[in-house]
Amino acid sequence: MVGEEQEQEADMDLVADDIIEPQTIDNVIYARFLSGRIRDDKRIFLAFESLDNYVNQHAGVKMVLDLTNIEYLSSAGLGFLVGLLKKFRLGDGMLRLCGLRETILEIFEIMRLTQVFDIYPTREEALQAFGIEVASDELV
Repeated sequence: MVGEEQEQEADMDLVADDIIEPQTIDNVIYARFLSGRIRDDKRIFLAFESLDNYVNQHAGVKMVLDLTNIEYLSSAGLGFLVGLLKKFRLGDGMLRLCGLRETILEIFEIMRLTQVFDIYPTREEALQAFGIEVASDELV
C-alpha cells in the first residue's frame, strides 16, 4: 500500500496545468505531454518547471519523457531540456526521451544532442531500456 501511495504522490507532483500526464511503471516515471498542438512556450515552460521541481525533490528518479505531441520546441526549450538532463545526472537520476518528431530530431542531430540524450523512437523502447516490458495498451 505504501508503494502505491508513493506512486500516486509522484504522479500528482508532476501534473502541470494539465500539460503533462505522468504514470508510474515499476520504478520509472513515464510522462507525456497531453496536447497535440503545444506551441505555446509558456505552457511548455510550465511543464518543464514542474519536471525541474520534481527532479530537485526526488534524487535517483528514472523518467521517460514522451515528446510525441510536441510539434515545436524553441531554442529556449532545448536549453531547458539540457539543464533538466544535467539535474537528472547530478541527482543520480536517468532521463530518456522518446517520440521526437522528425523535425525536432533533426535539430537534436544538428546540435549533436543525440550524443547527449538517450533518445528512443517509441515509449515502449524507452521503457525497455530501463528493463521494463510493457504493451502499448498498458500505457495512458
